Amino acid sequence: MDEKPEKSIEELEANYAEELEKRTKRVEKERLDFEAEEAKKTKTEYEAKLLENAKEVWIKEQKEANPPVSKIPKPTGDKLGGDGKPKEFSGNEYLRAFDNKVTNYEDFVEGKVTEYTDSDANCPAVIGAWSPTETYANIVWHAMYCEANLFRVCVKGLDISAGDGLNITIRTIGKFGNPAAATSCECLDCVSASLSEYHLNCLQYGEVTEVCSFDVFDAGEIYRRNYLKAFGKIWAQFFDATIYAGLVAAAAGTSTDLAATLTCSSAITTACCTNADLLNLYNAVNATVAAMREGATPYDPDWMIVSPTIAAIFKNMQTPAVQAWAEKVIKIDSEGKLVRFNGLKVIEYCGAQTCSTATDTTYVVIVDSSRAYGAAFGKRPSLEKDRNIDCNSWTYAMWAYFAHGALDVAAIAHIKSPDA
Repeated sequence: MDEKPEKSIEELEANYAEELEKRTKRVEKERLDFEAEEAKKTKTEYEAKLLENAKEVWIKEQKEANPPVSKIPKPTGDKLGGDGKPKEFSGNEYLRAFDNKVTNYEDFVEGKVTEYTDSDANCPAVIGAWSPTETYANIVWHAMYCEANLFRVCVKGLDISAGDGLNITIRTIGKFGNPAAATSCECLDCVSASLSEYHLNCLQYGEVTEVCSFDVFDAGEIYRRNYLKAFGKIWAQFFDATIYAGLVAAAAGTSTDLAATLTCSSAITTACCTNADLLNLYNAVNATVAAMREGATPYDPDWMIVSPTIAAIFKNMQTPAVQAWAEKVIKIDSEGKLVRFNGLKVIEYCGAQTCSTATDTTYVVIVDSSRAYGAAFGKRPSLEKDRNIDCNSWTYAMWAYFAHGALDVAAIAHIKSPDA
């Protein structure tokens, strides 16, 4: 089979130059065509804009040169009734004035079929029968709920899943004894650590309510929306109240009595540190924290829960007359709430025991949050609804699977007024 002779370098270069020229001309032609098309579009759009502007100017000039004059027939001559008074104007005459057709605004102006006059004061319809008897602002004030997120003081990571049963168990192991000295070839006595466990039982909690469709129709969706919002708010208050009640009822490992019953006076008459209630509470907190941190089984207390009236007594330390050392003891946030006292994080809880002169009453709860109290969910609060067609209403239910309880009671401390 004959092979084609190889082309020389000169022939290849000539072919390449020819092909390059063809491609260059083709690209240039495409560019010129594109620019011509774009110029054509731009010209068309420009001309259309000129026509539109000219039309607007013409309409404006027509309005100014031909002010509107009513073409609606006036009731004169044969329009008069037998009593010589004008007949009642009917809608048919209005339609005839428009030649029985609907026109746009420009046609109204050009045809002079509109007339601008003051409206008759007696013309508007009386709609009192349709108007609500009350006018409501577009806000809803909910009841005040007492909650402070006491889950912050509970042991973390205790939630369970479906199939895990209803009992949450935390296993604990005690201390081994100290190492013992031994003589040559003496055998050591066997030692061991005690094993134990803490239990939390999971229970189901629920609440159900009903929303009538007719009520929603009457008051609007704002009723249903805020009704269900309030329905959900009560859960936070319930969980906090449950946790606090459990902490107070626990057999606290440390219990400190105040030097005297409280007078509940948060007013400062002289210097801060002459306030008897403040001194008693300060000393009691110091002694309690020291007792929890000391000994063979030291704890690390980190949270203190008090009511706002008890917190008000602690705040006496932050005054113009306070000593320099006391400034580092207390911290108040931008909202005026006590957030730290003597190294402890503080929760001002509205549901905590308010200040009173009663005896044998717990006013301060201090905890080591890593061991003191457990709170766990098997199912967090969830909202379900069901339509009642026979009652024209909706049933709403909220359910939660919740477990709580004291764990290591030695990690809980109470400060209370002395016994009677």
